[in-house]
Amino acid sequence: MQHSLLYPDYSRSIVNLANSVIAYFGAQPYHPGLAELDEALEAGSPSGAPYKHVLVMVFDAMGSRNLQDWLPPESYLRSHQAAEITSTFPPTTTAATTTLQSGLTPSEHAWLGWRMYFEELGANICPFMNIYDDGTRVSEKKYAREHIPYESIYDRITQAGKAHAYAVSEYGSHHITTLNQLFDSARYLCSRDERSYIYTYWPNPDSYMHREGTCGIDALATVHIVNSMVAELAGQVQDTLIVVTADHGQLDGTNESITRYPELNAYLSSAPSVEPRASSFRLRAGADAAGFEAEFKKHFGNDYQLMTQDQVVESGLFGNKAVRLTDTPAEHPRFREFLGDYMGVAVGTRSLFRNDTEARRFVGIHAGLLEKEMLVPLILFKT
Repeated sequence: MQHSLLYPDYSRSIVNLANSVIAYFGAQPYHPGLAELDEALEAGSPSGAPYKHVLVMVFDAMGSRNLQDWLPPESYLRSHQAAEITSTFPPTTTAATTTLQSGLTPSEHAWLGWRMYFEELGANICPFMNIYDDGTRVSEKKYAREHIPYESIYDRITQAGKAHAYAVSEYGSHHITTLNQLFDSARYLCSRDERSYIYTYWPNPDSYMHREGTCGIDALATVHIVNSMVAELAGQVQDTLIVVTADHGQLDGTNESITRYPELNAYLSSAPSVEPRASSFRLRAGADAAGFEAEFKKHFGNDYQLMTQDQVVESGLFGNKAVRLTDTPAEHPRFREFLGDYMGVAVGTRSLFRNDTEARRFVGIHAGLLEKEMLVPLILFKT
């Protein structure tokens, strides 16, 4: 199967979706909004009144090209798709959901991927899980939230004073653990006599796809259930704009471990970080950069684009060249630190994991530059 490359478009992306929400509720957006969403918000509800509630529902890895594999065009979700937009780079949950909850590009918020190397710790940690590679806890408080903080959309909307803001997820202000609870919470919040922004996040079908592949039975079942539950919800709420999207898509690929390439591994001072398909490499002191480049390209030149830190910055992949409406710095002070010396960007279906255990664990993959992992839907329901 041929796979097309697609770079993030920071004028038509989840960055812009988040900034449409920020602007609608009276706060200063960092970036321009998303045209289709801005138009829907400006038009108002079918009653003719402004929308009282804006509900953004994020289903992890429910990419627009994945939806085409799972559901017919006449399905409820696909028949209401207003546009395809891009994720961030990398198209992965850490970077993308932080963007959706901040309105910032990855270069601005610096939450780049699942594992990040913190120089003061001399180690990779998982920002979301607050653990080292060996599974031990980094600190009592979430280390990344302490050291790379950002202002959330919820705080900015609340401070603007025109609406309330809620996060419905396993980690949100409205804590849920089941899909039924998520929809019940959304239904309840949309019934309240107040203006509100409501963000919901559900970790599937992503985890099922990682385990079973992109068309595994649990992923398919989840999406069909979501399709029905969204249809039911849209018939039960009023004066609400429901926005359904994803943080990224997924595809099936071939996995390998860098430990199988000792000549390549010998150049590195630490295990690769960020993501298997957006891999940050740090060279050990005195290592020959030209030798590393040659060794990497010998084994992975057809599947990865190897970029120096300067080339990554110049490319704008992480959003540092996006149009800005504020004086927010284009790059977080720690952005380049987290990039490392080189970034291996996946342009094929091979993925380079840090060890054999991880390589065997994943069937569905994401975080590279293929359109199936980059494209997400903008689905709108006007109630």
